[in-house]
Amino acid sequence: MSFNSLTAKIGGALLGLALAALSASQSAAQTTLTSLDGKVNLTGELISYDGSNYRIKTDVGDLIVRKEFVMCAGENCPEGQGPAVGDAGSVLLLANDGSARIPGKLISVNDTEFVIESAHGVLTVRREFVTCEGNGCPDSGPKLDRIMVAVPDTSVARLVTTIVGDYVSSKDFNLTEQLMADSDLPVLLIGDEEGLEVGRLSMAQMDNRTAMRVLFSGQVAFALTRERLTPKQVVAALGFSVQDISDVVTEEIIGLDAVDFVVSEGSSIDVMDLDAANAILAGQITNWSQLGGANAPVELHSLSQSAGLLEQLRVHGFSSAALVGDAELHDSVETMNEIVRARDNALGVAFRSQVQDVKSLSLSSAYNVFVDSSEFAIQTEEYPLGVRLYRYTLKTGAESELG
Repeated sequence: MSFNSLTAKIGGALLGLALAALSASQSAAQTTLTSLDGKVNLTGELISYDGSNYRIKTDVGDLIVRKEFVMCAGENCPEGQGPAVGDAGSVLLLANDGSARIPGKLISVNDTEFVIESAHGVLTVRREFVTCEGNGCPDSGPKLDRIMVAVPDTSVARLVTTIVGDYVSSKDFNLTEQLMADSDLPVLLIGDEEGLEVGRLSMAQMDNRTAMRVLFSGQVAFALTRERLTPKQVVAALGFSVQDISDVVTEEIIGLDAVDFVVSEGSSIDVMDLDAANAILAGQITNWSQLGGANAPVELHSLSQSAGLLEQLRVHGFSSAALVGDAELHDSVETMNEIVRARDNALGVAFRSQVQDVKSLSLSSAYNVFVDSSEFAIQTEEYPLGVRLYRYTLKTGAESELG
């Protein structure tokens, strides 16, 4: 599969549509706003700056540009905005884990550190912690293909790792997973036949709204989500409306998942109807005897980071998508699976991709239409609580082989 690399974009659709036909203004007191990769220059008269947005008068009219997408050059630039990355000697230092982007002028470089003049003053940065991009970077061998990806949770991160692993194998390259101290998501390092690093993929876990915001700001190459993008979310991310969201993003379905109700292998329950599942989450059914099982309380278990799960339950018509009563929420998938496996009275609620070595309950409707919980039923989308995994990229952007 081919993903668009968005690391070289400045807010994607925010400026891409407006800049397509733009020619630079040559007025006396001109100001230039330059994208962080130095590839797009917006030149004209700076009308105002409110601390968050530039308002600039150009040949195609007045444009409003968010400050985080550009660097400002010109005598009217606000103090402390720093040099434009497109200038000679300019650099962009990218943290290895994708957490920081530092544009500025390269003052000096040696075997251990960069010294740059940035919007925050002169900074010294250790070379092993960052990758340098821009006209002023020293020649460091083959260009590193690096991308950042937004994922909803660790199970989708594992899918990304598997896909990258298949890509690496097809190229006869090698893959190393680098674990960061402050994240459960690995950084995937790709080395060529000679052991030189040629690609790096970082992942960040975030909800759908945040994923769309960083996608449109150009901070991630693509976003994976279990929720379909809505026009309202596009408006919130862009700051303006578009007639058709397909004009600014490409949507692909790259996988199928499901909301799963799971029990231990020793449980006598194999099938549960949707109304009963709804009643359990609403706290109206609290004992297995109400479902034809043993006289024992239903011990409900799920994950503490379950916002996406609850949203999917609402999408599928659950009247109360809240885990109530004595529900126990766990920080890790492994802990939830272990407890459900060990307790015959436990009922786990999670995505299918998150459960392991437990029994998935088949579901039936009010009309006794029985659907098993097999992978085939999920793939054919016959399973009533199926979930699609979407991949979103911006319409504009350079191609990345790793993506």
